[in-house]
Amino acid sequence: MEAGVSKGVGFAGIGLLGARRQAEALRRANDRPMPDAVEVRWESAPVRAAEQRANETAPAVDDAYYGVVVYGMPLPRRWNLANELKSGAYLKRYRKRDLKPSRVRILRREDGLATVVYLFRRSVEITRKEQRVEFVAQLDRLFLAQCFNVEEMSLMGKLEI
Repeated sequence: MEAGVSKGVGFAGIGLLGARRQAEALRRANDRPMPDAVEVRWESAPVRAAEQRANETAPAVDDAYYGVVVYGMPLPRRWNLANELKSGAYLKRYRKRDLKPSRVRILRREDGLATVVYLFRRSVEITRKEQRVEFVAQLDRLFLAQCFNVEEMSLMGKLEI
């Protein structure tokens, strides 16, 4: 999230102190920290049941929604961040309109990271015909994309998403 405006290059960057110092200043000015890995999971009632059996805790997702949860997301401290996250996310489906989230919940953690729950209305049905659903989200310069194979989200021949 420190990927905003880069640092200046100073006198060294414009070549006044020699070519080697100029190259170092330019490299330092354009250096960006690599963001930590985040975990993106599809959360729904059947998935929650399996997680409870495995003694894992997950945020509750209402049965009226499909849920996609991003664990360990770095968030800036801004007001109205949920609306910004909501407008920058969608589920991409094969030959259908993108599905925008109807709600976003932010569960801040003590370590400065957050668990972000994207909720999509179940009134828009996802079927086996779609084969895969891609979750895409963006916050500032952080871009997430995760594909979910719809066929893999079935239990005993029944689609459980």
